[in-house]
Order: sequence, then C-alpha cells, then structure tokens
Amino acid sequence: MRSARRGATAVTVALAMGVVLALAALVVDLGMARVAQGQLQAATDAAALAGARVLDGTTAGLDAARTAGEEIAQANGALGEPVTLEAGAVEVGRWDEATHALVAEADETKVNAVQVTARRDDLRSWFAAAIGHEHLSTSATSIAIRGGGLGAGKVPYYLPFSLPDCVMEAHTGEQLADITFVLSPAGADTVGWGAVETNPSAAWAKAHIKEMLACIHEFSETGNVSAACAEVEAGDTVNLGNGVESASLQALSDAMSDGVPWETERWGTLPAQHKTSSVPTRDYGTILEGPIPVFVGSSRYCSAAAPWNETYPIRGFVWGVIYDVAAKGKAAQKNVWVRLDVSHIYPIGTGSGGDDWGITYPGPPLLVR
Repeated sequence: MRSARRGATAVTVALAMGVVLALAALVVDLGMARVAQGQLQAATDAAALAGARVLDGTTAGLDAARTAGEEIAQANGALGEPVTLEAGAVEVGRWDEATHALVAEADETKVNAVQVTARRDDLRSWFAAAIGHEHLSTSATSIAIRGGGLGAGKVPYYLPFSLPDCVMEAHTGEQLADITFVLSPAGADTVGWGAVETNPSAAWAKAHIKEMLACIHEFSETGNVSAACAEVEAGDTVNLGNGVESASLQALSDAMSDGVPWETERWGTLPAQHKTSSVPTRDYGTILEGPIPVFVGSSRYCSAAAPWNETYPIRGFVWGVIYDVAAKGKAAQKNVWVRLDVSHIYPIGTGSGGDDWGITYPGPPLLVR
C-alpha cells in the first residue's frame, strides 16, 4: 500500500513538474515576444516619424520618406538582431481620420502619412516547441503624419515685392502659376514694391536684392536656410510703392546673373524671353526665388484704383520665382514676370501664424498609430 502511494505521489509530482516547466516556458516565450514586440514598435515609431518629417508634397519627398523609413528601421534592433523589413514595408499615403487608417493617395501634394511595418518570425520558442512550433512571430506597425502644415508665420527672407490678398483669393492656383506683375498706376496693378518696416526706395531695393542672394542660393542647394538674410513675419507692416521702377528694376535685372538655375522639373518649360526684357540673353534662365509677402489689402488692390502708397499688415507668404524683368520703356512696359507655386509645400517657415499659400511651418511629425 505504501509503495502504491509512493508511486502515485511520484506520478503527481512528475505531472506537476511538467505543468510548472510548461508554464515557465510559456512565461519565457511570452516575455521574449513582448520584449521583441516592444523593440520592433520602437523601431517602427522612429522610422515612421523620420519618413513623415521629409514629406514635402513632391515626388522626391515620397522617395525620401521611404528611404528615411527604411534606414531608420534597419538602424534599430530587436533581441540583439538588426530589424529587417520586407518589400513594401514602408508605405506612404494619406491619413484618413474617419477610418484611422492609411489610404492610397495619387496626388503627392496630399500625401501626409508614412506607415512602417516590421516583423520577426524567428523567435526561438520554449513552450511552443513542445507542441510542434519551433518559432514564434511578432510584429509592429506605426503610422506618423506630417506636421500640421500651418501657414508660416515667419520666413528668413523675401523677394522685394508684395501681393494683395485679393489676388490670392480671386485666382485659382493654375491662374496664379504664371502672372505678369504690373508696376504701373496705368491699369489694374497686381503687385508693388514691398518694404517691410521701412519705406521702399531705389537704395532699399538695391540693398535688399543683394542681401537676399545668400539665402536664395542656400535654399536652392539644401532646401533649408540656416541664417536669416531679411527675416519677416506675419503681422509685420509692409510699406507699398511702385514709383521707383526704373532704378529698382534695373538692380533686379542686374542681380539675375547671380541667381539660381531654372528647374524645369519644378517650374515647367522656361517661357521665351520677352522682347522688352532687360536681362542679358546670356543670363536668361537664372532666376530669383523665394517667399513673397501677401498683405491685408482691399478689393481695390485688384483694380486700377490701388494707390500703392499705403502700409498694411502681412497675412502670409507665397512662393515665387522672378524669371524676367523689363526696366525700360513706358510705365506700362516696366514689368516683372513671376511664376507662383501654391501647389507644393515649402517648409521654410520657422513659426506658425500666417495664412497657408504653400509656405508652411510644418511642425514636428506626429504618431497617430
């Protein structure tokens, strides 16, 4: 009898030990999977944020976002092994607030989110091996959206003109793409010289044009401006003028040779040089590009009644390129030819607070899932 009880006890102990060992293995498996999943999540979070940070509304920005996501994910590790991504693991698209999901978006200017997914299917198992599964799997997915895209409240330099807000509101982006800036009281003015916190004059125009060239080149080469050349912000007052055409326009024409190359991919085919152009033929095709202040005017600034000798606060900024200048002839012939771009995002702003016409303060990217 004693021997039977000993045998039963031994069996019970053996079974109990088996259960204990199985539970211990399960705890180890679950703990390992949880650690791996947490590390994968950290990797995908960092990768999605890195990708969203470089979205800028262009095709090049989409490629840069995918590359950044891949590089940052693979720079991280999980359980001592580098994170490897499957093909298509970094996706770009539009964040749908209603469904809380990434959706496909064909228009690159509307792409605002990056999704990154990482998996580990090679986690060695202790518990699952007993039931025929040698490895465990875990995964993580993160979605980050580009910063708020608020209108820029401050920019590091500006082209020496100013546009009334009625022009921005009365025209479509396509109509604004190529516009003649009339600097004459004869006819419907669309633009005037704009001097922020000072009065426009020929001396001011010459100094300002020279001052902004460093920022123009830095932005063209790097997509960034590290030090302001002529900082201006929404709410500053801009003094308007169009009575200094000849000397100022000649200074602008002379500066074209020190500009940056026209980019066909961004601006389309370079228009033919105008017959009245003051830009030397050898210099045609270099441009001056940057923010143009948009001021709070009235509807008369979109008519022949605009006085162009007043002072108004700035609402925001629009990106433009000056590609041709006529400094001679009759008043109505003294024009500046500019192409505006309100379809792309220029994250050159250093603070929010202005209206959004394509120049934004993007803010930091945000994780949404």
